[in-house]
Amino acid sequence: MANPEVQTACATQANPDVDRLLYDGFSIHRSLVSDRAIKAVSADLFSQFEKTPFCSGDFYGSRTKRFGRLLTRSPSVSDLVLHPTVLAIAQTVLGPWCDTIQLNLTQAIEVHPGALAQMAHRDQDMWCGDIGVREYLINVIWPLDPFRAENGATLIWPGSHGAMAVNEDPPGAAPIVAACDPGDAIIFLGSTLHGAGANVCRTSRRAIIVSYALGWLKPYENQWLAYPPAIARHFSPELAGLVGYRQHRPNLGNYEGQCPSVLLQDSVASQLGAIDALRPDQTALLAAHVTAGACLRQCPPTARPHAQSCPSDAAVFGLGRTGRERTSRRPAAALCRNLRLDAVSAVDPCRRRWPYAHRRADGRGQIGAAGDAGAPVPTLSAKPHLHLRQRSVGPRRGARHGRCTSCAGPRSTPSIKGNDQ
Repeated sequence: MANPEVQTACATQANPDVDRLLYDGFSIHRSLVSDRAIKAVSADLFSQFEKTPFCSGDFYGSRTKRFGRLLTRSPSVSDLVLHPTVLAIAQTVLGPWCDTIQLNLTQAIEVHPGALAQMAHRDQDMWCGDIGVREYLINVIWPLDPFRAENGATLIWPGSHGAMAVNEDPPGAAPIVAACDPGDAIIFLGSTLHGAGANVCRTSRRAIIVSYALGWLKPYENQWLAYPPAIARHFSPELAGLVGYRQHRPNLGNYEGQCPSVLLQDSVASQLGAIDALRPDQTALLAAHVTAGACLRQCPPTARPHAQSCPSDAAVFGLGRTGRERTSRRPAAALCRNLRLDAVSAVDPCRRRWPYAHRRADGRGQIGAAGDAGAPVPTLSAKPHLHLRQRSVGPRRGARHGRCTSCAGPRSTPSIKGNDQ
């Protein structure tokens, strides 16, 4: 059963491969790469399998070998990591929940004869996040040997993903055996219940796993240690970005306030100046905030009342009630009449809800997500409750208390005294 939340998020990018993945929680793609490509990877990793000791622990399995950092062990692995079909699926499923995706791991696995069936598990549980709301990662298994039930092929429980992941126990239905051949790819969600099968034959079976995750998560494999700058500078820009040499907006994963890709240059200055890396919606909010601050500096408190010079501004900023102008000899605040916060209406590309819920200036309090049909986009201020109050003009000095017309709530912002702005 598909996760309706994820289906909705991916609806704008209809893709049969994605539809199948979201419905069953997994999909098997036949002959996605050539046998020649798989043989090249297998040849590069052959000696590594021989040298790697068996794992310790019941989860990894005492009859199983594992090792990572495959991009340094086989140049051909990069072709699998950057496979366009796989990347398109990962971006479509994970993209609605992050600014950029990242490489979660590359790992080679060899299940030897006598290996027990692995405990059924969901890879997303390593982060202990909320369940059924979003997908955190996508796994891709590239078999190096034929996958059969006898040699421990991966077992998958269809329909155990998404909202069904709240059930820790395996569903009543029996798992399917992901039988496939070298060149095929098994793709499944991080919320899908799965595990390696028992190897009851006399030969081992080998495979590599490539996993992609939301860019703001801590990856399973520490990519910066696996691929330090001396190694990553030889990667393509796309591959270097996947292993962590790019920022996740806003400003996440930076180096000295800049994109960590600066470390891949031939020389790096000892001192760097920080550079903003913001999403478009955040850039719009910040621009409105800066514009408002500039107007407060430029317009003295004795400026002409905006309720008279610019009624639209008065309505937006709550300078009048029910369309009537204030009659005070002083304006409510020093705001330039040309100030417009229409830039704040930029739609968040990730379709998140706005960080603050705003009520409409007419007091009816209609609240909605940016871009939702029938719901107004907030156009007030970068600071959600920047309520500008009028100074009293009588002999009694101080603030005149009342209720703000923009949110129908009590005012709490200190009054503007003298010429302070």
